[in-house]
Amino acid sequence: MRISWVDGWGEGAAGGLVSDPDWSFVLDKLQRACLHSGTVTLDIVGTEAVRSAQLQVVAEYGAFWLTLGQDDGEDWVVREYVGGDGDPSCMRTVQGYSVSAASVCKSLVDVINIFKSFFSAGDVSTHLMK
Repeated sequence: MRISWVDGWGEGAAGGLVSDPDWSFVLDKLQRACLHSGTVTLDIVGTEAVRSAQLQVVAEYGAFWLTLGQDDGEDWVVREYVGGDGDPSCMRTVQGYSVSAASVCKSLVDVINIFKSFFSAGDVSTHLMK
């Protein structure tokens, strides 16, 4: 597993890339990026036994857009967070990305739980990300 992150955005942004992080490292980078606006990406590098997958959060002032990409053996399938209470017919901008308001998470606790699930099991419940 690899983690990449950017804390902040624009000219003052700083980030990095680390292979084989432990959960406390991931949690620290996740909290920093989400509190200051930024991005965090966890990658599972595919092998013969394990398919590639990538979980990303893009954060901006308490709004979190989560996407999960997975190799299903035939294609790269992308799922996104579906628990937002926004109107799905309205769009919202998160760090320049135009996304459905229903795909925007406002709970840092939910973001942390989704990342913990991915870190531990390599997947996230379809109840949270479709």
